[in-house]
Amino acid sequence: AAAMLKARWGGADCGFEIASVDDRALVGEDFDGVLVFAAPDPMSLEKVQRATGRANELGCPVVLLNPRLASGDAGVGLNVRRIRDNFLGK
Repeated sequence: AAAMLKARWGGADCGFEIASVDDRALVGEDFDGVLVFAAPDPMSLEKVQRATGRANELGCPVVLLNPRLASGDAGVGLNVRRIRDNFLGK
């Protein structure tokens, strides 16, 4: 999906950058923008948490649009337990 959006909107004058959650340097040292995730799925939960944690360290806002971080077809129990444990600091 990210590749398709880059092809359609990725021109130099669009005012924002489109990337995949799998990009290695999603939130680099010089990041100073807003991090927006559009419909993150359960398989990308850890990558989303890592990127949002890094953005928070840099003081950058994070927006989740229509997050689907728990799903019956991807094992709702495991992801929900991970989210709960992270929230409670376990």
